[in-house]
Amino acid sequence: MNKQKIWGITGWVAAFAIGSIMFATGFQGTASKTGNVDIARLLADSKRGQKLNDLLRNEFTLRQGILEFMNTQRILTQDQAVKLRTLTLKKDATAAEKTELESLKEAVKADAKKFNDLNRKPTPTEADRTLLTDYNNRIQLTEGMLAQWQQEFQNELLNIEETERGKLMEDARKAVSEVSKRGGYSVVFTSQAAVYAANDVTDEAIKEIDK
Repeated sequence: MNKQKIWGITGWVAAFAIGSIMFATGFQGTASKTGNVDIARLLADSKRGQKLNDLLRNEFTLRQGILEFMNTQRILTQDQAVKLRTLTLKKDATAAEKTELESLKEAVKADAKKFNDLNRKPTPTEADRTLLTDYNNRIQLTEGMLAQWQQEFQNELLNIEETERGKLMEDARKAVSEVSKRGGYSVVFTSQAAVYAANDVTDEAIKEIDK
């Protein structure tokens, strides 16, 4: 999974400006008063934007941790893998569930150690060979799930980002609109559209969205 693709803001800044590169406030005054807003800075510097980045980073880290554990141990049963995923990603997990998750990880690590020990055994018994076959089947299963889950996690993260950034962008629009009306601006351009425009309202918009 590519972390930069998960919570980069460039595409969202572009999306903000597509179709309309300015905010027409409807304010009617004796003279036209224009301003500009830096959407990238609004998203990056506001508490709301930072909170969203923290959320996306945490969601990424949780899923990356699952994949790294599976890739390191590579000897999970399907039930263990599903429980690992469910408990790791569960919101507000109870103390009992956290303990269950740690116990599951320890059990997997113990199986991985036993697998390695059996592979080093010079004369494995029939029971040893049966267990090794089971462990090898688990490894194949785990490798298959790794490839599948990596794609699923990528899709989940992109969906979370799209949903949460959509909410943030709508609130950003409202914040800029409110600041524009309050300041008597007839039009507010994005800084991407009007690089040299005066009357930057970005700081006011950041305060407005963080209320």
